[in-house]
Amino acid sequence: MGLLLTGAMLASCAASAPQPAASVGPIRFAGPAKNLVLPVTELPTGTRITTEGPLTAGDLDDALTTGDPGALVALLDQHLFIAAYVRTFTVQKGAGSTADLECIVLLFPDKSGPQAVVSDRGDAMLAYGYRPISVRQTFGDSSRAVAANGVIKDPSGGQMSVTSVRILYALANVAVQISIEDEPQNVDPLDAVELANRELQYLRLSAPLAPK
Repeated sequence: MGLLLTGAMLASCAASAPQPAASVGPIRFAGPAKNLVLPVTELPTGTRITTEGPLTAGDLDDALTTGDPGALVALLDQHLFIAAYVRTFTVQKGAGSTADLECIVLLFPDKSGPQAVVSDRGDAMLAYGYRPISVRQTFGDSSRAVAANGVIKDPSGGQMSVTSVRILYALANVAVQISIEDEPQNVDPLDAVELANRELQYLRLSAPLAPK
């Protein structure tokens, strides 16, 4: 899956980006998880949803695990994981090309679950070969930002080099993973930073809130 938004595309809809709601003290997101994922209306005109749907603990283990199958399921069970939802998008780029991005949100009953996911998955990605990257900010309550180079099959069946950037963060009782992936010369970590901030702003503005 190729995952990338260019800075120019992100800037094209910056004027309409939601602003964070005024602080109301400790928050708790009520769900459903689908309503916590960045909607297509917060992305550039012409963006379309390519896939979306709920994710089970097993689905998340397949999607996020980096070398220890089953470990994430155990972690999610330990922290009473409630639900998760994924949405992927295709964005139109210049010269008729397209790029994809992905947003996954995990919902828990309290803040310990998201923080455990960020810590555990962050360590696992580093052990798997991802490298930490500096994004000069912390997202939510805690966050990790990593990148890795790899090789995937292109549409013709050949091989192509890619760089993958992931930002994983916890906010109250949700964990969020933003991913972009594309050819190395097209990947800018600031694109992932912009996407992570858009999701963070969307959560703070749009999600139902309740006292902890």
